[in-house]
Amino acid sequence: MFARLARAVVRHPVWTIVAWAAVAIVVIAFSPQMSTESDQGDFLPDSYESVQALDIAQKAFPQQEDTSALIVVKRSDGAPLAAADTAKVQQVALTLNA
Repeated sequence: MFARLARAVVRHPVWTIVAWAAVAIVVIAFSPQMSTESDQGDFLPDSYESVQALDIAQKAFPQQEDTSALIVVKRSDGAPLAAADTAKVQQVALTLNA
């Protein structure tokens, strides 16, 4: 079977190229359109904390067009942030801004 195919390809190289080009055109014509998004957060489910935080930030600061960084702070025990935690977060934010 492969010997016959090889002989046909060698005897008719132009027809082989035309056939491959036709197959490529048909595949491209019937393939679904692909769109790319520059915002990688669009691919994440709504249940992710980072997506929820971004939604809250967009509601709280609608005038900002673009956020260069968004950091979510959460205690490992799940409790609300205490005053000492908030102070530490502010210290880290100042360090990052510097």
